Amino acid sequence: PTRGAGRTVRTGIASDGWTIEKITDRTWPKGVIGLSGVLYSAQGTEHATFKTGGVDTAEVWFRTRPGGGALELTADGKTVGRVITDFPDDAPGYARIDLPAGSSALELTTSGKPVQVYGVSLEQSKPGVIYDSIGLPGSTAKVLMRPDPATFKHQLAQRHPSLLVLMLGGNEAFELSRKRTTLEETRASMTTLVKHLRSLQPEAACLMTG
Repeated sequence: PTRGAGRTVRTGIASDGWTIEKITDRTWPKGVIGLSGVLYSAQGTEHATFKTGGVDTAEVWFRTRPGGGALELTADGKTVGRVITDFPDDAPGYARIDLPAGSSALELTTSGKPVQVYGVSLEQSKPGVIYDSIGLPGSTAKVLMRPDPATFKHQLAQRHPSLLVLMLGGNEAFELSRKRTTLEETRASMTTLVKHLRSLQPEAACLMTG
């Protein structure tokens, strides 16, 4: 979720006009951020392309609101769907799109009206393990409590994880080394985050590593 992430297999490639808001930003984001920890906003016509080799299903995560624009979805240049975000409610939404066999890329194109997107998940429909990696440079347990609770809960429930994996500690160690926090504060943040996730998905297993 940064312009210089480099991992285009994970992040896709986008045009320059998107506004990126993250829970790790120093200034508090104006948009409503959920599970992905990031919100991409477009005011005019913008594009984003994701590599889809080996997958046959895409889920587009977006936000609805009055006056919202549309998302045109194409796979290798062929139209596969259209997402409307103009709804009375300001709320999280998602659309599941089937991709043609052998597709190599999925492209999102926004209309001239405002559009807000949380991200895209790409999957194979055959049995297996789906691993959602939500990595935000600079995040800590405290930062991961910043998303909007209602949006986070809705999106996490939609993904319905069997296992929650928390891999944290590097940024906390850095903050401790700079005396910007204490062990007590770090412990409290970790405990709050774990209890929060467990309350949202009590049937899921939980693994914490650092």
